[in-house]
Amino acid sequence: AAFGAGLDVDVRADPAGLAVGHDDALYVAANLADTLVVTTGGKKQKARDAISLTDPKRPDHRLFPYDVAVVRAKRRDTVFVSCWNRSDRPHRIEPG
Repeated sequence: AAFGAGLDVDVRADPAGLAVGHDDALYVAANLADTLVVTTGGKKQKARDAISLTDPKRPDHRLFPYDVAVVRAKRRDTVFVSCWNRSDRPHRIEPG
């Protein structure tokens, strides 16, 4: 299956950084789509969610996410995404 299949993510999104979270969920920085793709855990790893990193107030400002880090605590993931075009701080995401 193509990267991001079944989600609103272009297959040319250039998957970059990867990190594994709770229950083997995989977090993927989709570099050219300014998106964090979240997969289900387990052997079949299916795309579950695509979280836009774009600021709604600046829709034309590209971020180019390239790395992902996960902090796991109490069965919950906090995800940090580093972007080429944002040097002040990484995005902090707490997937539901």
